[in-house]
Amino acid sequence: MRGDFHVTALLKGSLTKVEKYLWPLPRPGCELYSHNPKMIASRYKTRVWFLREEGGLLRPLYDGGGARAFIGFCAAWADGDPLPPRQRVGALLLTPSADCVTAPGEMRHYINYLWQVGDLACLLLGKEECIRRVRSLTASRNVALRKGACEYLEKELETNCE
Repeated sequence: MRGDFHVTALLKGSLTKVEKYLWPLPRPGCELYSHNPKMIASRYKTRVWFLREEGGLLRPLYDGGGARAFIGFCAAWADGDPLPPRQRVGALLLTPSADCVTAPGEMRHYINYLWQVGDLACLLLGKEECIRRVRSLTASRNVALRKGACEYLEKELETNCE
């Protein structure tokens, strides 16, 4: 299945004038994602895609196999910190409200998510800025988020919580 693809920013590499995306599972009626408002993917305002150019088309990095073609955020790209694209994605990864699965006030999911994406966020932001942003999470009113961010700082980033 082919579709139009509109690029806002590049995190890495370069892109020629490719505007068509080839979805790897060309089944009749196949959609890239559900438009059902109850589904998380329909709430994404920003999608960070992992793509390659091949034969004049954009393709996912991996065909089939269950690898995710993108990371979705509930925050709009334009609403994020005015940072270069790589750092902006790192900042979104460390923003609980950008995670579509985390309900306001319910941070258990985000704390698990932090452990999954924290390394990537730190790679994109740089360790010092990553530590600063995770440390800012320890000022949250949410006790679980404060505790989870502090634990991540101490165990993963090997720095104190304060």
